[in-house]
Amino acid sequence: MLKRALKAASHHGYGTFFPVPPELAIVKSNFQDIVREMAKIDLHTYEGYEVMTSFAPKSRLNVRRVGLLHPYDFIFYTAAVSLA
Repeated sequence: MLKRALKAASHHGYGTFFPVPPELAIVKSNFQDIVREMAKIDLHTYEGYEVMTSFAPKSRLNVRRVGLLHPYDFIFYTAAVSLA
């Protein structure tokens, strides 16, 4: 599932508001080692990394909050959604 999640992230992109985080290139180049580390994580107790947030214009008078996930969390959540 993690490989499929990385493939989906590569195909669909990481997001449109923030630039692609430089950690994603490191995750891609060392993915086999990272998969072994991710497999050791207990998802019942995993709290994830802190989300980087900012505000984006929604309309002329309104803004919305947007977030950028750490690549590990992005891959975990994408894998979880692809299971459904």
